[in-house]
Amino acid sequence: MSVQPKQPHSGTGSLRRFFGAAAAVAEELLTRRRPAVARPLASRERRTEAVAAGLFVLVALAMAAAIAGHFYDGVTGGLLVLCYALLRRVRFQLGPGLIRPTQLAFVPMAFLTPAPWLPALVGLASVLGELPDVLRRRAPLERVLVVLADSWYSVGPALVIAAAGANSGEAAGWGVLLVALAAQFAVDLAASSAREWFGAGIRPLELIPVLALVYLIDATFTPIGYLGVLAAEEHRFAYLLAIAPGAVLGLLAEERNARMAHEIELERAFRRGTRALTDRTAALRSQAGSLRRPGRRFGEAVAAPQDRAVLERVLLGMIADAVQADGARLSLRVEDGLQPRLEIGAGERLGDALAAAEATPGCGASPAAALAVGEEHVVAVARESRSFSPVECELIEHLAAQAALALENLRLGELISQAEGELRAILESVAEAVVVEDASGRLVYGNPVADALIGDAPDLASSLGVAPTLLPGDMALIGESTDPIVVRHDDGRRWSRVKASPVGGEHDRTHLAVSIVEDITEIKQAEEAQRFLAESSRVLASSLDLRDTLPRVERLAEALLGGEWTIEIDETPRGTASRPGEALTVPIRVRGGVAGTITRTGGPAGPLETAVAEDLGLRVGAAIDIARLSRARAVITQSLHTSLLPPPSPAIPGLETAALYRPASAGHDIGGDFYDVFSTDPDVWFLLIGDVRGKGTAAVAAGALTRTAIRAAAMRHRAPSAILRRLNSEMLARQAGAFVTIACVRLDIQPGVVTATVSCGGHPIPRILRADGVVEAFGTAGTLLGVLSSVRLENTTTRLYPGDALILYTDGLTHAAEPVHWTPEQLHTVIFGAFGRSAEGIVDQIAATVEGPLRDDLALLAARVEP
Repeated sequence: MSVQPKQPHSGTGSLRRFFGAAAAVAEELLTRRRPAVARPLASRERRTEAVAAGLFVLVALAMAAAIAGHFYDGVTGGLLVLCYALLRRVRFQLGPGLIRPTQLAFVPMAFLTPAPWLPALVGLASVLGELPDVLRRRAPLERVLVVLADSWYSVGPALVIAAAGANSGEAAGWGVLLVALAAQFAVDLAASSAREWFGAGIRPLELIPVLALVYLIDATFTPIGYLGVLAAEEHRFAYLLAIAPGAVLGLLAEERNARMAHEIELERAFRRGTRALTDRTAALRSQAGSLRRPGRRFGEAVAAPQDRAVLERVLLGMIADAVQADGARLSLRVEDGLQPRLEIGAGERLGDALAAAEATPGCGASPAAALAVGEEHVVAVARESRSFSPVECELIEHLAAQAALALENLRLGELISQAEGELRAILESVAEAVVVEDASGRLVYGNPVADALIGDAPDLASSLGVAPTLLPGDMALIGESTDPIVVRHDDGRRWSRVKASPVGGEHDRTHLAVSIVEDITEIKQAEEAQRFLAESSRVLASSLDLRDTLPRVERLAEALLGGEWTIEIDETPRGTASRPGEALTVPIRVRGGVAGTITRTGGPAGPLETAVAEDLGLRVGAAIDIARLSRARAVITQSLHTSLLPPPSPAIPGLETAALYRPASAGHDIGGDFYDVFSTDPDVWFLLIGDVRGKGTAAVAAGALTRTAIRAAAMRHRAPSAILRRLNSEMLARQAGAFVTIACVRLDIQPGVVTATVSCGGHPIPRILRADGVVEAFGTAGTLLGVLSSVRLENTTTRLYPGDALILYTDGLTHAAEPVHWTPEQLHTVIFGAFGRSAEGIVDQIAATVEGPLRDDLALLAARVEP
């Protein structure tokens, strides 16, 4: 084919965007001076090209195999393959593609070699022509698939010529040539459309305009190749003359491509330089603008130095000399317009032209041009004889950008110098120490506070008394995390918070570390003071025994605040707080006066120590008040507890009885557990045990009322369940809001045997310890009393024989090890441990199994039939 439109597609972009990007593609290829370099195919394109190339190879081999052994002129075939391969190396840019005059060799190959061999020869020649670029890595290896797929165009002419039997110049007529050319275009259009559709998604309608130029060039070269076929009838190798036009095209292409590449390279280099200068100017302008932004905290802008006028004259002269202008002017932008600053050349004669150019900035086909130089200046140049050409206009733009860059550099240097001085002044006025270290750990800057902190120490770490590897600055220099640290100085009284930030240099490598050392002594002392006061409150609240808590508070104060602390309790005041700087003494204030003093010695006492000691005095005073109230309450509670406990169990003929009550809180708060033993008849006795939910005097009063109500109900009712129903009704009628669990046992005593009947209202079921050691549950659980009007209460009756013991208890026994509760088996084991003992021994043995402080009140009641 003469023109390869797929080369731009394979190398620089898809055909969908071909027309819009054709000029840019050609320019980029020529600029790179490697027009044959092709990009790697996308995966979809690679699959499509592989299928197309594979099918072509199969078709070519099948056609060649059809006449195997009849290739009668191998020399001609070999020469034509070489000619085709050489002509593929000729690339001549035309329109959107690169011309390859392969048609000059393809036409003789089609008529002078066996037609079925034509596709195989074209494929071989195409691969040979592409092989140098592949070997020199100017094209990827998969380019071989593309050139094989491009060879489909040879199948159509091969079939036409084979059918016509025109494998010589004599047999080849113009009619066969035209039909073969039409078949070439038709097969190529079909193959190319299918490949582009499946490989790149390009529709055939978009491809036809590009291929039209290809077919036009092919049709132009076809007659030249056909003349070689006709001449070969007289002279065997006349077809080689077709290489001459190809060689001429190759020379023209090399010269033209080199010239275009050179021009484009110069133009692109010029434009790149201009853009680079423009970008640099914009960056400098941005930096200068940030330094000169309104409201900046630095001082006013520095006045222009004296050499600015010299620089402006040099820049203006450079622009005027470059374009050989007769006059030039540099003006400064002001609020009302432009103010001329400098004129050179024939400024008087060309003043009107310069003013007109400044009024409409730009450069065109006129004898004057004006361009902005940065944000503040406008340069104008003019001639008397001729206008500025486009190249001169572009040169003026380029030089104006250089001038703007020079002026921006000058102004930026001024602003940076000013900012550096102001920054140094700011750092020197910072209250914290600012230290800058380089990568070797050497101090390169320190403000006055840092100098005072470091003193004669070689570095910051030594002055703080810590290892250098622990400082954030050292961590920042090696690229590690720079979390702030808190350092306590060697004297134990000062604290500092150190934080650091890295400063990057070239290639983003950290070459400086800026450390800020903040004195947080007062903050840490306040934190320690608050921590001490909170911990002292916890210690004081942990126990009411001041003999235990006060020494612990003294030790805590010495550990956290330093010095020696003494807390003395007495009833006479020792005076008020001492003055700061002396041994500190503050009173312990309680309700109604002073209960002692707190003294601190062993160091100066400042305002913080005084405030902490006074606050501690209030807290200790509050603890003393609470302890006094607790002692008074304990006395009252103990008295009330003693008065409300049931009297000792009366003597019951034939029975041993024993009872025990142990409060959970060592007498500080009375619980609601109660028990009772009373008689309604000489042979009828009642055992009662219950638990009023709650604590304090209200629970005790409720228990007393419950015992009274049960005694009254027992006078009317015999059955324990009836007695408990009566109690439930009275509790609901009183609307006391309390509820109670009760186990009520009626004992009918007869000689040698006791009949026991029990009813439980939500209370733990009593146990019977038989004379033979068997432990039994006695009764059924019922509904607690004082909540519901309808309760479930049942009577259970059993007989007790000599040696049998009935044991009633509250849940303080089974819940003593909370949060773990005793299982029935564990309870039976404990009760069995009292086997063979008297009633009092049973109670003592069971109570002895409860270790540690009780979680709830414990009440036990035991009745044993005498043996």
